[in-house]
Amino acid sequence: MIRIICLFLLLAVQATAQPFTSRPIHLVVPFAAGGTTDLTARILAQELNKQEGLTVVVENRPGALGSIGANYVINQRPDGHTLLFSSNGLLANRFFNNNPDVDVINKLVPVASIIESAMVMMVANNVPVKDGKELITLIEKQPNYFHYGTSSGGGTLQIAASMFLRASNISMIAVPYSGGSSAASDLLSGRITLMFDSNIVGMQHHRAGTARAMAVTSASRSINAPEIPTWREIGVDAEFVAWQGVYANANTPRELLQLLNSTINRTLRISTSRFLESGADRVMNESLSELTSRVNNEIARLNTALGNN
Repeated sequence: MIRIICLFLLLAVQATAQPFTSRPIHLVVPFAAGGTTDLTARILAQELNKQEGLTVVVENRPGALGSIGANYVINQRPDGHTLLFSSNGLLANRFFNNNPDVDVINKLVPVASIIESAMVMMVANNVPVKDGKELITLIEKQPNYFHYGTSSGGGTLQIAASMFLRASNISMIAVPYSGGSSAASDLLSGRITLMFDSNIVGMQHHRAGTARAMAVTSASRSINAPEIPTWREIGVDAEFVAWQGVYANANTPRELLQLLNSTINRTLRISTSRFLESGADRVMNESLSELTSRVNNEIARLNTALGNN
């Protein structure tokens, strides 16, 4: 009897050790390669391949505020083999655009949250200020003179910039870019004054001395850059944290969503250090119900902060 029980347990362990699918899983990033979302997606794919024995392939399908990649996922079979990897900027597209093809969140369902990080307010080295308070004073004196980089019609870059300008009651000229990497290129060359970038990428420029970090957007200082003050410390009454997540076609069966969620969360627990080393402030590990609540709360909060845009 004992042998039978042991054999059953061994077979159960071997069964659970097998990947749940032998087919490739396509992780679609709706932005160009090289940005924070793309880098994080590639780390997740690598860790899922290594830890779970899966074959996860990252596909970049940029354009139209992320809706090209999102609609591609929406139009695939809801079998969990084509997933979207995006930031919470996806939740704010409705506040910057009237095009229903851009407001795709109702056609998607959250699968897993991955990491969260503060945004960092970066200025070019040719801007004559020492800190964030001096920066705000300088812009106040010359409204609509200085330029800031933003994403085209949505995304975390535009959310952070919109919150900053509104909370500070200042005016700047927006320069839209297809992604953070192209905006950063112009910031480093001094062609624009300011931009918001992810902590993961922005702090690399700060530490290299190619641009300067004035503040982080989170409520508390970043564990990756404790020397940088928060928005509120420089007089900006706002806060914003960017986070990355995985989404699926809204018609995906609940049982499959649960399996994907548990698989990704298991990988996150094993690979926490890998994501923290990339510059993330926190590695997330939320159930489907917790993540659904997060998404709903985020939409409501963004509606309060950006609904009049």
